[in-house]
Amino acid sequence: MNEYTKEQSERIRKELINSENRTRRKRIITVITISVLIPTVIVLFVLSQQIFIPAFLRAKSYRNLINHSVKTGDTIVFGDKFLNNKWRVLTVQGSKVFIVNQRCIIGSPGMYQSQYIYDIPDYLNNEYYDCLFSDNERAMICETDHGKIFLLSAEEARTYFADDTDRIAGSNRYNRDYYLLRDLSNNWNGGYRCRMYVNNVGAIIDDNVDGRFGIRPAMWLDMDKAVS
Repeated sequence: MNEYTKEQSERIRKELINSENRTRRKRIITVITISVLIPTVIVLFVLSQQIFIPAFLRAKSYRNLINHSVKTGDTIVFGDKFLNNKWRVLTVQGSKVFIVNQRCIIGSPGMYQSQYIYDIPDYLNNEYYDCLFSDNERAMICETDHGKIFLLSAEEARTYFADDTDRIAGSNRYNRDYYLLRDLSNNWNGGYRCRMYVNNVGAIIDDNVDGRFGIRPAMWLDMDKAVS
C-alpha cells in the first residue's frame, strides 16, 4: 500500500511538473508572439498611413479625373504627399478643373521680403512642379497667363469661397495659416509695396507682408489630358 502510494505521489508530482512546464512554455510563446506581433502591427499601420493609403487615394482621384466624375467641392489627391497633395475643387468647367491646395505649403521665417514674394512663381513652376507631380499628372496641368501653378487672385478668393470661414487654409509645418494672393497693392507702407493676402480668419487684407506668410498653390487641370 505504501509503495503504491509512493508511486502514485511520484506520478502526480511528475504530472504537476509537466503541467508547469507546459504552462511556462505557453507563457513564453505568448510573450514572443506579442513581442513580434505588436511591432509588426505598428509597422503595417505606419506603412498603410504613409504609403498604401496615400497611393490608393492618389490613384482613385486620378481615375475620377479620367472618368470626368470630379465635382465642385470635392477633395482630390494630386501629386506626392510630402508637400500636401490634397486639393479642393473650386469649380469644374467642361473638362477643366480649377483646384487649390487645402493648406499653406510653405512660409518659413528667414526669407527676405523681396526674395520671398518675387521668387514664388519661379519656385511653383520649377522645383514644386518638377518634384511633386508624376509625368501623367503634369500632362494634365494647364498653362495660364500666370504660369502652370500660381496663387489665387483676390477676385478668385472672393468668387470661389462662400465666406471668410470657407476661405481659411490649413496651416503648414511652420504654423503659417496666412497665405499670399497674387495681387500687388497700389499702397505702400514703410518703403514696401503692400500686397493682398488672406489672414487666419479668412479675411482678405491689403497690407505689408513678409516671409512669415504661407502660399496656397492653385492650378487648372484638363481631364481630357488624363492618360487611361
